[in-house]
Amino acid sequence: EFDHMVGAQALNSMLKATVAEQAMCILARQGNADLLRKALELRANADAEDVRGVRPLTYATALHGEHHAATRVLLTSGADTRAKAHAELVLTMFSSDAQVASDAVEEVATLQ
Repeated sequence: EFDHMVGAQALNSMLKATVAEQAMCILARQGNADLLRKALELRANADAEDVRGVRPLTYATALHGEHHAATRVLLTSGADTRAKAHAELVLTMFSSDAQVASDAVEEVATLQ
């Protein structure tokens, strides 16, 4: 992807892509379609997972709905549509309420 670049130009592009990719889930949680679009222009991966293994499309769908601009930006960019499946339930697995989280984990386990 960066093969045609050399030196500082290659390093600069790689750093921008890395930072943009790390911001993807945060931006999706916020529903910030404009900055998601910008991150994608900087070559961020639309399917980049956060430390929990959750993808941006999961956050956007669960927190803002399928028709929100952030969700549409991710879908248009080629995000894996499987990340929409059971999005709200996936996020519930990380609830601060231990019982709620446990129940969600058990329910997710039955989906497989």
